[in-house]
Amino acid sequence: MRNPSVASVMNNVLTVQDVAEMLKVCPRTVLNMANRGEIPASRIGHLWRFDESEILSWLKVKSESRPQQKSNILNGLPPSIMELITPDCVRVQKSVVDKRHVLEDLTTLAIRSGRLTDYTALLRSIEERESMFSTAMDEGIAFPHPRRPLEGLQEPLLAILIVEQGVIFGAPCGGKTYVFVLFCAPDDSAHVRMLARLARIFYQQKKLISKLRRMQNPELIIQELINVEREKIAEGCQK
Repeated sequence: MRNPSVASVMNNVLTVQDVAEMLKVCPRTVLNMANRGEIPASRIGHLWRFDESEILSWLKVKSESRPQQKSNILNGLPPSIMELITPDCVRVQKSVVDKRHVLEDLTTLAIRSGRLTDYTALLRSIEERESMFSTAMDEGIAFPHPRRPLEGLQEPLLAILIVEQGVIFGAPCGGKTYVFVLFCAPDDSAHVRMLARLARIFYQQKKLISKLRRMQNPELIIQELINVEREKIAEGCQK
C-alpha cells in the first residue's frame, strides 16, 4: 500500500469503476487486482484510487512483457497496430473549433474505413465515453473510443486526427491536445489489447507528438507510427 503521489493529484484520478470501464472488466476484478498489488493503485481511506498515467504505463509494460510473435497470433492484431489504418482515415487540420468538432471529424474518418456505417451511433458512443472523463493525456495525445464494443464491428478500427494548433480537450494539465487516435474494438478483450499497444507507442512521447504536428502526408504519418512501434517492440524483446 502506498500514499497518493503528487502526480496522482495533478493527473486524472480514476475510480474502480473508471478503471473497469477502461480495461473492460468488472469492478470486482479491478478491486481484486488492487488488493493483490497487481495494478498501480493508492488507498485513500477505504477507497482505491488510480492515476490514469500510471495505468497507461502499466498497460505499456504488460504489452512489452509478452512474447510478441505468439501474442500477435493469438490476439488477431498485425505486427504493428498501425497497419490497421489506411490514409483515408488520417487527417491533418490547421485548427478545430472545439471538442465536439474533433469527435465529429474522427467519426467521419472512422466511417471512411467501411468497417462501420452508423455515424450517429458511433458518435453517440464516443461522446458518452468522453462525458465520463476525458481521454486526453498531458503529452498532447487523446484516445477517444466508444464506451462499449459496437454492434456490427468485425475488425479493429483506427482513425487519426492531427490538429496543428491544438484544441482544449480536457487534458489533466489544462493544455491543448494535438493528436487524436480513435480506436474501436469488436470485443472487450481486443479493446484492452489495442489500448496497451497504443500506450506503448505514445506514452511519454512528446517529441513524437511534436513531429506528427509538422507532418502533412497521411501515408508518411502512418509509416512513422509503424516505425516507432517496431522500435518499441525491438526494445521490449531486448529486455
